[in-house]
Amino acid sequence: MEVVFDLGNVLFEWNPRQLVESLFPSELEQEQALQNIICHRDWQLLDRGTLTLKDAISRAGARCSLGADKIARVYEETAKHLFPIREMFDVVKDLSGRGYRLFVLSNLQRHTYDYLAAAHDIWDCFAGIVISSHVNAIKPEPEIYEYLIDKYEIIPGNAVFLDDIKVNIDAAQGLGLNTIFVQSPSQCRKDLCQMLGI
Repeated sequence: MEVVFDLGNVLFEWNPRQLVESLFPSELEQEQALQNIICHRDWQLLDRGTLTLKDAISRAGARCSLGADKIARVYEETAKHLFPIREMFDVVKDLSGRGYRLFVLSNLQRHTYDYLAAAHDIWDCFAGIVISSHVNAIKPEPEIYEYLIDKYEIIPGNAVFLDDIKVNIDAAQGLGLNTIFVQSPSQCRKDLCQMLGI
């Protein structure tokens, strides 16, 4: 069986509120950053790769009073606040060592992936990596799953997809993939080992 990993809250811890609290002492600024940057539709357009970072900063500046420098810092610090989940890194390395074909399928902005790719040594464990901003499609759209399946000749019934967001899991199931809804590293590891019979 082949294994497809999401990144955020599967291999890397991601807590947006923790990010903005680390950047801004003011609760007002924290909420502005959350609502006008991270929770805004432009965040998804960056994930999709159809909006440039420069334009995203400019557009956020027109929506709120944070200023371009502070807005840019939110984007810059995002990758640095994706912290490796060591237990899951160990799972990846163990499965790779056992000869499993492993993949990444993640919604991620291009600059964030570039940082993670340079900062961590996990990537050689994967037979393929599909990042939303590289293919102009995002989960849960069927197109991004189909891209992964077609590009790497994956048989859906012989693969398991791990994600922490239910709609992404539902979309994968709709295409015939086995799935694990990730709620904690220990639960994920247990469920995955059970599914793989190891």
